[in-house]
Amino acid sequence: MGRLPAEFRGIIPPVSTPMTEGFEVDETSLRQLIAFLLDGGVSGLFMLGSTSEAVFLTDAQRARVIEIAVDVAAGRVPVLVGIVDMTTGRCMEHAQVAERLGADALVLTAPFYMTPSQGEIVEHFRLYRAAYAGDWETARKEQARLFRLFSIVRAAMPGRMGGGSAAFGAFKTALMLRGVIATNVVGRPQLQLNEDEVARVRETLMEVNLL
Repeated sequence: MGRLPAEFRGIIPPVSTPMTEGFEVDETSLRQLIAFLLDGGVSGLFMLGSTSEAVFLTDAQRARVIEIAVDVAAGRVPVLVGIVDMTTGRCMEHAQVAERLGADALVLTAPFYMTPSQGEIVEHFRLYRAAYAGDWETARKEQARLFRLFSIVRAAMPGRMGGGSAAFGAFKTALMLRGVIATNVVGRPQLQLNEDEVARVRETLMEVNLL
């Protein structure tokens, strides 16, 4: 694996996995998304975590995501790859593949898959620079804006889908509406956001000046 910094700093976002209407990895959109993040100044890429819907991907799809990330990153930032699965043996197999394909680091959890809660994703490192510089008023305003933006995870009609599905769908819908990826398709058997729910995400993005 590649050489890592002594400690991680800055922004290392979990990267969504764009999908086509046929539930294949949308390679063009994935390349665009990674380029979008690199242009934004991220310090690394975290592929195949919960937000990447890794457990909804086949082994071949997982491998292709790694290949694309390593190719687009081209050594500019480290590529961290999740190897979560239901058994130790499966995790070990994922680790071998990720290392062979050029991952810079592996992210391993206990061998049980759990959908992350909303609160676990609320933290946003974009506040770092303003807070570190002592510009607390700017940080406070940005925190309020991000709090409003995060409400997109509740755009889905209550009870129509699970909380994880609603969050994944909202993240992908926001990226789609901003023109970063082509669709908001999520891994099966999760449900896609409907027109009304997409409209709610669009309204929130407009409120926080992202559209």
